[in-house]
Amino acid sequence: MSQKGLYKKTIGSGWDHDPDSQRPRENRFFEKAESGEVGKKNKSKAKGKPRADHKHVYEPVLVWEKSAYSKKISGHVKEYCLACGRQNAKNSYAWLYKTEHKYLGELKHFFEDESGNLTPIDENTYRKTVFLGGSRAVDTLSWSVKNELIDILNCGHKIIIGDGMGADLQFQKLLSENGYENVVVYYSGDRPRINFGSWKTKYISVNKYVTGDELQRQKNEQMAQESDEGYILMRGDSPTALGTVRGFVAQQKSCRVAFYDDKKYAKISCSGSWRVETEQDIEWLLRRIEFMKGKRK
Repeated sequence: MSQKGLYKKTIGSGWDHDPDSQRPRENRFFEKAESGEVGKKNKSKAKGKPRADHKHVYEPVLVWEKSAYSKKISGHVKEYCLACGRQNAKNSYAWLYKTEHKYLGELKHFFEDESGNLTPIDENTYRKTVFLGGSRAVDTLSWSVKNELIDILNCGHKIIIGDGMGADLQFQKLLSENGYENVVVYYSGDRPRINFGSWKTKYISVNKYVTGDELQRQKNEQMAQESDEGYILMRGDSPTALGTVRGFVAQQKSCRVAFYDDKKYAKISCSGSWRVETEQDIEWLLRRIEFMKGKRK
């Protein structure tokens, strides 16, 4: 900007009505103009943060932290520069809800305290056994349900799953596509009907005269007993899936439930899961099922 322009901007605007106060400002302006200081920015007195002596290389790691609300410990994938501990806030995997999550394989595990300090921990410190199950009528998974399942895989949890059609089949496809190995397939016949990943298997002994829903109920009951928590994908008021949820609550275990709404979501399950832990949660679940049944009419 020219000196004339600076003069109009700093002196001419708003001071013509008061010549007595304008004259001293003009004098200071011309003094700066002669010294070459007009137009220069004032130097900040605050010292900036020193730059790192290295280029940040961010690496995905699994960070376990305690929830301030529920006091439960859960794991999330985040990106950190392991040389200095700086977090990559822009690309933090834990907050990319609108993108497709990916299975990242074995990760380094850390615990983050309330002050944000990271402490390396053993991989098996907080790992659980998770039972995946659901309705036989399920024939696809939504992107949001897939993301939640991928998050479970990134935590390294042990997965136990059935060998049937429907939700079992869709879950097995996802596990196989991602090359996940920490899986056990439970079966009750002569051999597993479905085992896409050639995973380890476990036989469940049941009465040979038991068939249909009762057979599935007994299998799910034993699988729930041998797991720490569940993830159930329900379609409508499936009695078998609902019985599995009740079984988790009766054992004082947590179970996450996702709904499959073929009318609203065009045969794609809903946008996420809800955690069911108490009888009040089951009552809410039943109301939700009735609401979704009403939309299908």
